[in-house]
Amino acid sequence: ELCAAARRGVKVRLLVDAVGGGRMAPALVEQLKQAGCTFAWFRPLRWYNLGRFNDRTHRKVMVVDGHTGFTGGVGIADVWSGHAQDPEHWRDDHFRVRGPAVRYLQGSFGVNWRQATGEVLAGASLFPDLADAGSVRVVALDAAPSIRVSTIGFSYWLFFHGARETIHVTTPYYAPDPRLHIGLMTAARRGVKATLLVPGPHIDSHIVSLASKTYYRELLEAGVAIHEYQPTMIHTKTVTVDGTLALVGSPNFDTRSFELNYEEALVAYDRTLVEQLDRSFHDDLTRARRVTLEEVRHWSLFDRARHRIARFLRSQV
Repeated sequence: ELCAAARRGVKVRLLVDAVGGGRMAPALVEQLKQAGCTFAWFRPLRWYNLGRFNDRTHRKVMVVDGHTGFTGGVGIADVWSGHAQDPEHWRDDHFRVRGPAVRYLQGSFGVNWRQATGEVLAGASLFPDLADAGSVRVVALDAAPSIRVSTIGFSYWLFFHGARETIHVTTPYYAPDPRLHIGLMTAARRGVKATLLVPGPHIDSHIVSLASKTYYRELLEAGVAIHEYQPTMIHTKTVTVDGTLALVGSPNFDTRSFELNYEEALVAYDRTLVEQLDRSFHDDLTRARRVTLEEVRHWSLFDRARHRIARFLRSQV
């Protein structure tokens, strides 16, 4: 589709992280270039950028004609081509955005594009005037390694400390900053119905799965319900609070997303939208297995050691 758009005269710019997209076939890159797409790698390994090599872009952003944006967890690969119907097709969420918030999505792309290519994106042809397109109040959050306090991590912290009734968290990787981990447990202890949905047997990184389990006992003892999604890998990244607030986008619930990655997220304040997200969340729970405190307490010493080792290794990458 990108090649077809370029051939009919659309200016296509495609930016791919050199680590996250490093398995992309050279023939595919050449096909894109031959069709007329402008392709760039974000921070390939070079001697002069070794100090910033660990700062990756994890943003999933597409902007069309300056007025329609898309962001969420979906990448461009075969695993996102279905509807979670089998283990080869992941479960994920992606969001279409219209209105002034699109300007911020395009701006975040523009920052990474300039870093990779030196080209500055500007002008009315790329950034047209944008009128309100709906009633949902949305704030775009750009996270970058240079930001001292993660805007996304701080938003999660505010969500958890302000919650009064419910917290629903869906994340493919649970390895959070200690303050967020404590914030989620504290909310559950004061009576908030907190539920965490994570991958089950089909997670794409087993070391992350093992590391995540080191948090289970504390969460369960605090009253957080944990469910593991069974049909396929769940890659959705959404948090909703009290049926009115939601944070969606590219960030995982881990320290890398808060401190090292370029990420893109949207905070939305709208009961109708959040109700839709919560219905989807509860539908996912019907295909998930609930983890019990009893089973966690009966994990063997070998299992616990594996989890601890995985958590240490995870913290080093």
